[in-house]
Amino acid sequence: MDNISNTIIAGIVLASISGLGFLSYKHPVYTGKLLIRIQGLVLALTILVASHSFVKMNAYYDCFETTYFIKSKKDTIVDFYGLVTKMENKDSIKMLWSEFQRQGELLDKSEKSTEDFQNNYRNNIHKLIAKNQDNTREIFKYSISAAIIIVFFQILSFSFEKLHEKSSSTENKSKS
Repeated sequence: MDNISNTIIAGIVLASISGLGFLSYKHPVYTGKLLIRIQGLVLALTILVASHSFVKMNAYYDCFETTYFIKSKKDTIVDFYGLVTKMENKDSIKMLWSEFQRQGELLDKSEKSTEDFQNNYRNNIHKLIAKNQDNTREIFKYSISAAIIIVFFQILSFSFEKLHEKSSSTENKSKS
């Protein structure tokens, strides 16, 4: 996020915190009910984000595992000795040998290209995994912060409710 977004979000958070403080002082019973709903919403969003992150991580790891199934040169090497022993014409053996060497060079280039592709693919997946982990940590920090703020305001609301009850009972005793 950029600085303007952070500033706007910080302003909204400060305004909502001060509004909840005012509400918890003036109307503690209603604030307590409101905070329980807000806490449920924060918990539901946290569970939703955690399951989304879990699904993304499984998908990334599945993609990462696919890079190990690409064939290597060892699986494609031809049994040259077996071919040579069956051939009788020496010119065709020389031609076969040069063709075999050419194919070996092509396989080496192909394998190098495949290895480069695999490494780049794995690096990109590692970057995606790291970014997903960072985002999940950040969201959990926000969720924990929100939960702590909500618990604080629930305690504040409860305290103000008891204070209002005590002051109203004192007023009723003084009137009688």
